[in-house]
Amino acid sequence: MIKLIPNKKTGKLEPAYAPATVNRSLACAKKGLQLAWRQRLIPENYGLRIDNVAVNNKREVFLTVEQVRKIASFCTPIAQAAIWAALLTGARRGELFQIQREHIGKDSITFPASNTKTLRMRVAPIIPALRPWLKYFPLEMTLYGVQSSWRRARVKAGMPHVNFHDLRHSCASIMLGLGVDLYTISKILGHANVQTTQRYAHLQVDAQRLTLDKLSTLVVAK
Repeated sequence: MIKLIPNKKTGKLEPAYAPATVNRSLACAKKGLQLAWRQRLIPENYGLRIDNVAVNNKREVFLTVEQVRKIASFCTPIAQAAIWAALLTGARRGELFQIQREHIGKDSITFPASNTKTLRMRVAPIIPALRPWLKYFPLEMTLYGVQSSWRRARVKAGMPHVNFHDLRHSCASIMLGLGVDLYTISKILGHANVQTTQRYAHLQVDAQRLTLDKLSTLVVAK
């Protein structure tokens, strides 16, 4: 049974946990029912009757470098290291906490396959802006500690709606603004295929529109 609580804004009953969390629990239930059916403990695979909760992970929150700098200014140096590493490598929060000294090379950071969401090894180049923060790795702070620091800092910075994961999206949006193609961005973010990166395609179109608008102004002026 899924626990429901009233939404303070709408008054409607909604799951007490995020949809993705609920779906992970449902996946375990489905697997258990499947195993029970295979062992003939139940007459049919009841797991096939269970529907997942709709998940809407799409977010349109993209930070500028100055906004990231403002939030980071309210954090401890260790939390700042996590923030800048997230922005400058596009790594997920969980991946950052798996970085050990042996993963940091002279010019790149290796994310072992076992530490990535896609279970594929990837390598992130070490750029000058990232290098000063590498001395804090491995991070001597828990994942929840950084999360708490981030929450307090975003409120002080006047951006309470911003999530830590938005740093990864911001990495992509900033690169698009600099003219980087989607294929290269997909490799930097560690996407299994470029189709996943297509979520940022509209940003590329917006940038092209701004450029063409300038051309349009010249033509109309003539």
